[in-house]
Amino acid sequence: MNIIGMRDIDESRYKSREKIIDDIKSILDKEGYSSVDFPLMEPTELFVRKAGGNISDRLYSFTDPGGNKVSLRPEFTSSVIRSYIDQDGDVNKVKKMQYFGPVFRYSGIADGSGLRQFTQQGCEVIGSEGIKTDSEILSLAISSVAASGVGSISVKLGNLGIIRSILVEKGLNETLMAFTLSNLSSITSGSENIHNVVENAIKLGLVVDEVEDENTKKQSGAESTGLIQYLMSDTLSGNTGIRTKEEIINRLISKYSKEITTTTYKDALDALNDFLNLMSGDVSGISINENDPAYSHKAFRYVTDLISDIKVAGVDIRYEVDFGTSRGLTYYSGLIFDMEFIDSQKVVAIGGGGRYDGLVKSLGGKSDVPAIGFAINIDTLLDVISGTDSK
Repeated sequence: MNIIGMRDIDESRYKSREKIIDDIKSILDKEGYSSVDFPLMEPTELFVRKAGGNISDRLYSFTDPGGNKVSLRPEFTSSVIRSYIDQDGDVNKVKKMQYFGPVFRYSGIADGSGLRQFTQQGCEVIGSEGIKTDSEILSLAISSVAASGVGSISVKLGNLGIIRSILVEKGLNETLMAFTLSNLSSITSGSENIHNVVENAIKLGLVVDEVEDENTKKQSGAESTGLIQYLMSDTLSGNTGIRTKEEIINRLISKYSKEITTTTYKDALDALNDFLNLMSGDVSGISINENDPAYSHKAFRYVTDLISDIKVAGVDIRYEVDFGTSRGLTYYSGLIFDMEFIDSQKVVAIGGGGRYDGLVKSLGGKSDVPAIGFAINIDTLLDVISGTDSK
């Protein structure tokens, strides 16, 4: 009897899977993506530092005979960036890499759904920024899915960089921005939930009702240090690159020191909520008028420019805008997209990707390097075109 989430592959399915992989590889080959591969195991710290606590409880981790904490890879991007750093990557040279192979993610066993081992295929571009590269990655992702024979997909688009720019414009500091981004789903759920977010920010000492006296400020400073250590407990464990843990915490505290009142914060959340509601739904149904804020015009222009040159034959594409997506907010810095297959009975996530310009430095690189990529779950894609379930 197989372990739940692990599946035998018969000859017919094996050949079908290999064909999809070969077709996608051919698409990426033509665009100059070199083929690479990486170890099945990496230091656990690598994956935790990239995704924070979001991935910790899904890792297949253990201590090897040498006493090293290692994990089976849950995805490829961490290894791509680690390899780039190890090779002392030239920041002036664009690197395009593609990969495929098994990845491992623990999933719940209550209903036995979801593969815990599956084949992931995708690509990364390191060293190239701008909407042209964003559009290239999105186009390649859609083309890769279309090559499998899927007749229609939904593509959800967001951009974390624009969200961050709105929060900066509203006067939020980095710590409060991190807290806000972790609560995006609540912010879009109505005024009562926005009130709860503000109340939680007050309890954590992130915002103030009035000017504090010196003793209160000292106490708040100590609380903020503890909060930052708690929020960063995953990413500050182990190797932190060229800066010490204390330097990282002090840098965040210095950016935290600007007081934000509850009124300022609530106004920022109301503005963000208005934006998220405006930039939501089928892209063809979104209408921006002259009275909307400049950042709404910027966001709409970005989305329309992004998809304007994408021409993929053989697949019907429905573009949806969702700037409130909460997936992977720990490291994404710009474009975020998800591809889904939708029919009358179910919605199936096929793959996705986005931009993560700060990941090289956060994993120990010398500087920030623009980077973007996508990955597809080949087994789920095969299930969609064959009409089977991932069980």
